[in-house]
Formats: sequence, C-alpha cells, structure tokens
Amino acid sequence: MRAKLLSVSLAFVVLLTCGVAWASILPGDVGQHWKLNSTGYSTLFFDDVKEVIYGMTIHKVTSAFQDFGNIGTGYADFGDDTGGGPNRPISGMIGIIVAGYQVIAVDDFTSGSGYDRVTGYTDMKNAIQNNLSLKDILYFGDYDGAAAYVYYDPAGSSGDFDKGGTFGTNSAGNPTYTDANTGKTIGDDLDEYLFKATFQYISGYQVDGTSRAAPDGTLFGQFFGQGYVQMYLNVVPNQGTSWQLIMPGKMRQQYVSYDDDANWIIEDDEPTKTVYADIIASAQTQNLPSSGWATSSDPIEWVSQPEPASVVIWAGLAGAAMGLAFLRRRAR
Repeated sequence: MRAKLLSVSLAFVVLLTCGVAWASILPGDVGQHWKLNSTGYSTLFFDDVKEVIYGMTIHKVTSAFQDFGNIGTGYADFGDDTGGGPNRPISGMIGIIVAGYQVIAVDDFTSGSGYDRVTGYTDMKNAIQNNLSLKDILYFGDYDGAAAYVYYDPAGSSGDFDKGGTFGTNSAGNPTYTDANTGKTIGDDLDEYLFKATFQYISGYQVDGTSRAAPDGTLFGQFFGQGYVQMYLNVVPNQGTSWQLIMPGKMRQQYVSYDDDANWIIEDDEPTKTVYADIIASAQTQNLPSSGWATSSDPIEWVSQPEPASVVIWAGLAGAAMGLAFLRRRAR
C-alpha cells in the first residue's frame, strides 16, 4: 500500500512538473513556425573618454503569435508567410531589450547610389550628430556582450512603453527599461525572464536595396527610412525560463556575400550563401532619430519545440515510481 501511495505521489509530481514546464507564454508546439511583430526604440550614448558610441534598444511586441505552419523535418524560411494555423493572442507584455553593442561604422549617403564609409570615433560622432540623413546606414558590433534579453509581464501592456525612457539593470545585472511617462518598467525582478539571445556576425551581408556590404565585426545595423539590415540570433542555453522552447538552428535565409574588395562594394557575380539561426529578425527603421531616438518595426521568427527537460523529468520520475512499486512487490 505504501508503495502505491508513493507511486501516486510521484505521478502527481510528474504532472505538476510538466505543468510548470509548459506554463511559459511562448508556444511549445513541435516544429511550428512563429512570427511576432514589434516596435523598437533605440538611442545612442557618446563616451568621449573611452571614445565609443554604444547603444540601447527597447522593443515591445505588438502582435499575437502568428502561426506560419509546421515545418516537418525541414527548415523554416524567413519571410515565408504561407500556410499556418490560428494565431495565439498574448495577454500582457513581451519586451525585448538589446544592449552591449556599439557603432563600428557609418555609411554616409551622398547621392544616387553613392556612399562614404566613415570610421573612427570623432568622424562617426560628427556623421551621426551633424550629418545624419535618410539612406544613411549605421553598423553595430560587440561592445560589452551584445545580446537581446526577452521579458514577459503578464500585467503589462505595450501601450505603457514609448521612446524617451531610461535604461537600468535588475538584481541579476540584466538590462531594464522604464518609461518616462507611465513609470512602468520592463525587465525588473517582478517580470519573467524568458530567454537571452546573442547575435551572429554578418560581415559581408548585403544591405537591403543597396550595393553596400556590412564591414567586418557587424552584428546588425540600421538603414534609415529605406530598408533593413538582417539580424540572426542564437538562444543562450540556461538563460531564462523558456530558452528550451525554441528549436535551435531551424530558421534560414539566403544572402549575398562580398569579395572583400577595397570599397566593400558587392559585384553582380557575388555568391549567395545560406545562414541558419535560432531566431531571425529584420529591423526596418522608419525615420530619422527624433530627440536622439530612432523608431523601427521588426518581424521576429522562430520554430518552437516542447521543452526537452520536461520530457526527461517526466520519464525519470515515472520510471522511479514504477521501479519502487516493482521492488516493493518483490519484497513481499
């Protein structure tokens, strides 16, 4: 009888554990291709002592989880909007804070298809503060562990957050954002830390609609008013509550690479390459910065999977319960 009670107790723990593992706001389906839309606000800080221009960005998710269908055993192509099932609404607020990056180059638009490549702290600062115009491109590289931190506030709303706020840190040292008008904060100790993702390098990636290629060390960029610079992200294991719900390496996209000529100009015969990532995003900057803040819209896509740990825990505890019951019967 005691063994039966123990088996029942362990079975209850199994169910409870699986329930907790599936409690995340992120979908946990097998091989399902998802998309979110977000609005981002980014700003730059100029450190004349260290001679570095570093940035911070807050994204607020503005859509439901959009279901683009099951990928089966293949890959999900970024931007493929065909097929799919019903969307899943989001109750609360998902916020994404990007930190730890710096400006490494500026493509200053001249006329026609002409650009001047600007590097060096003083020249880049002047280009950004005094000569920024539509079609200019900023390239960002690593400064202090560039990454995206994703948070969930079940009581929050995307309407609570706008540009012009302040960035801080929580007790874990991860970035937060506080809106200047509402006083609401995303990323504090009360919010759920979903996951962290780092950027793949895109050196040589062709900027949308131009003959420009990203310089060495580029992680992502901003193309003001005209197009986008792609972003490829990999989820960091054991960071947050939901990192295992994203299937690794299942998003893909083709891009044109460069031949490393002196002007970083892409020729017509450049090869096309395929890149794979856990998450692919595309930030389209809608306008020039106003009061030091730029606004962008971002589609974000990934493939979901059930949390593997939940399966291991379930199998392990169930096996332990059955084993104990068997041993108890043998002891009679």
